[in-house]
Amino acid sequence: MAISYPCPLCGYKYIAASVGVCPSCGKDVRKVKGKKFYVTLWVEMPDGTKRKIRRRAPGKTLEEARMFEVKLKEELTVAGAPLQDPNVRFSRLWQEYVDWCKQTNKPSWVKRKESIYKHWFEPFFGHRKLKHINKHLIEKYISWRIEQGNKAPRGGTVKPHTVRVELAVLKNCLQKAVEWGYLKDNPAKGVKVPIKGTPFEKWHIFTPQEAQRLIEALAPPARYVVELAFYTGWRIGEILNLKWEQVDLERGIVVLSRDETKASKSQVRVLNHEAVKLLEKVKKRYGNSPYVFPSPRTGKPLKGVRKAFKSALKRAGLPTTIRLHDIRHTYISWAIQKGVPMPILQELVGHSTLQMLLHYTHLDAEAKRKEADKITITGEPALRVISGGE
Repeated sequence: MAISYPCPLCGYKYIAASVGVCPSCGKDVRKVKGKKFYVTLWVEMPDGTKRKIRRRAPGKTLEEARMFEVKLKEELTVAGAPLQDPNVRFSRLWQEYVDWCKQTNKPSWVKRKESIYKHWFEPFFGHRKLKHINKHLIEKYISWRIEQGNKAPRGGTVKPHTVRVELAVLKNCLQKAVEWGYLKDNPAKGVKVPIKGTPFEKWHIFTPQEAQRLIEALAPPARYVVELAFYTGWRIGEILNLKWEQVDLERGIVVLSRDETKASKSQVRVLNHEAVKLLEKVKKRYGNSPYVFPSPRTGKPLKGVRKAFKSALKRAGLPTTIRLHDIRHTYISWAIQKGVPMPILQELVGHSTLQMLLHYTHLDAEAKRKEADKITITGEPALRVISGGE
């Protein structure tokens, strides 16, 4: 058994309580208050496999953690496997899960998970004991979640993809409950969100003419943001948080750190000549700021782009249901139709896997189908049928 805690100064996880000095920042944190202690143990299961169990100890002192360690040891069965604790409520499990996420996930992802819990998981699961959470209850939650729609002030119907993301968080949380010895099996395993249509049915793929009208309907600096999105296919958040220190216009590349990409890993993105030309113009205008697209008032990353985008849609005579993210869909769709190889396209737009690009292959198939329809033996054929005798 071992007692450990995350460094309260730098966040390095699991410093052994017997050591007290963080191997990352080198600080002696034994006297620092507010530490969260964890008890870790390995147990041998009846089938001979070993399993690691980590539980957060209640209290804030090392002495309380040691008392919890003794109590946890007493809960072991004769066979050496830990007793399950299904009487724990979901709210307690969630706190341990969030603590774990803070050590392994990006801050933005932790923030989103906390928001999901606050608005959806807590009202439905928070008060329930783990032993009462089963597949049927989770399916009831999905129905309830779809009925609730989006939270205020946005409102409206929630998209199936949003519910799938939230379900994935729930599955991950309950899987950690299994790994930590609270549950024997994950009750969310096999649960799926009903599919209502395919995702691309709601996408708007711009024509080049529509893209030009939209750009002309915008004023700088929002105009430059949207224009760069059409040239690169990058996520809007990646563009808005871009700093000049990441941009190398001579080589035509941009370096994004792992905290700035959805894939959670650093990436080198290539700029085409149009993007380089645009950024050269932007640098002359905003080069004094560390950010490529700064707010004129605060100097921090520009805000209000989505609002400007919606207004520009009206001026350009385009449907106001179009989303900023549709520009990314458009870029990828154009690239596929131009025959850009999938592995290269994956690197250009920053998708973590090729699987993500398979949603777009229907567009290429439809383009090919139109060409195939020209090949016919009726009407005015593209192929001339030649009859011949034996």
